[in-house]
Amino acid sequence: MIRVDLDAEALARVRLTYSPMWELVCSLKLLIHDPRHRLHAPWVAWASPRVDPELLDLLRGLMPTRARFPDFLTPHPGARPRSVRAELAALAATDPATARREVRSLWDGSPPKGITAVLRDRANGMARLTAALERYWMQAVAPVWPALRRVLTADLAYRADELAAGGLQALLNRLHPTVSFDGQALYIDKPRYDIVRDAGSEGVVLVPCVFAWPNVLIVDENPYPVTLSYAPRGVGAVWQTRQQTKSHPAAHLMGQSRAAILALLDLPLNTTQLAEQADMSLPAVSQHLAVLRRSGLVNSRRAGRAVLNTRTELGHALLDGGHED
Repeated sequence: MIRVDLDAEALARVRLTYSPMWELVCSLKLLIHDPRHRLHAPWVAWASPRVDPELLDLLRGLMPTRARFPDFLTPHPGARPRSVRAELAALAATDPATARREVRSLWDGSPPKGITAVLRDRANGMARLTAALERYWMQAVAPVWPALRRVLTADLAYRADELAAGGLQALLNRLHPTVSFDGQALYIDKPRYDIVRDAGSEGVVLVPCVFAWPNVLIVDENPYPVTLSYAPRGVGAVWQTRQQTKSHPAAHLMGQSRAAILALLDLPLNTTQLAEQADMSLPAVSQHLAVLRRSGLVNSRRAGRAVLNTRTELGHALLDGGHED
């Protein structure tokens, strides 16, 4: 469990913004460690041949596991959303010693030769790394950035309305199934962690990130301000206009809407959460879930006052079958 304590000053500084660097970093992590990701399979199929293999091999040195990446890769977001060039410039200004230390720590002291050589270049290492990340952005993310930004912008507007209507408690308790807030502390249910962090005067920055799905990601180590990244509302529909999504066998079999709902159930979700992620109405999602349950693709179980929906083994097999060679 991760606990972030918030005093009155920190609560007043909780804010929302999107970040191109978060999309860059999380998409890179997905491409390296989870290329068979169901929800983002259309993007993976499109992006994989566009990225230079040598570039991907170099950047692989930043991410030894799917669970972690160096915190310096996601500079503290500005007061308002910034361009990727502005965020890359902030990254380029990182102390090279900090970058080397964080990368070495993730690799238990022995990172790959390629990234080691770049980070050992005290004069130009950060500029070289920033240039490599910019190349990756141009190849894999920039062409789809307008679609991502539409989803992110819509999510910020939705969360702002939610904050105005229900306050901070309502906003934070509906971000993600693993996130909860009791008025004094923010809790992120990650069983492998036992961390307590004070948010301090910087508060908490909430960053919607399309490529973060289905996880909630957190920067919780000092000296970085606490940053929490979550999947935005409507993420399930982000690739539905792409031809790759339409060609998935599951979409032909059951329709794109039901296939999208099934793909979203990488973790248990209630009907309201599914409606938000899929950008559908509650009645429509309820009807689709009823069909999926009768077909043996989804199970629903009560957890307290909520009913959580999960994908069955048959549902897993159906989606996996769409990725067979």
